[in-house]
Amino acid sequence: MPMAKSSVASSALMKAPDKFLQERISMEEKKPIEDLSFREAMAELDQIVSILESNTLELEDSLVSYERGVSLLTNLQKRLDEAQLKVDTLMGQLQPEKSDEMQDTTLS
Repeated sequence: MPMAKSSVASSALMKAPDKFLQERISMEEKKPIEDLSFREAMAELDQIVSILESNTLELEDSLVSYERGVSLLTNLQKRLDEAQLKVDTLMGQLQPEKSDEMQDTTLS
């Protein structure tokens, strides 16, 4: 029985490099960040963080992934800032205008 577990573990280890090679290749084929939806960009950033945390990439590949992650994060933050600005603008439009009755028109 120990032999079976050993061969299963060995088989899993043999498949692991293929998985990370596929992830590396898919990282190289990513579309431009500007073409990604917000959700797609978040998912890709999450994938990059997972890969980097796994500590399985070579240094050069880690740097490429890290650079892509920083670009994604910058773009996502910009999109969030723009969305917040739109919400603030829309909320300002919902505020009722003060009428003369509500405004203090007395001279102090």
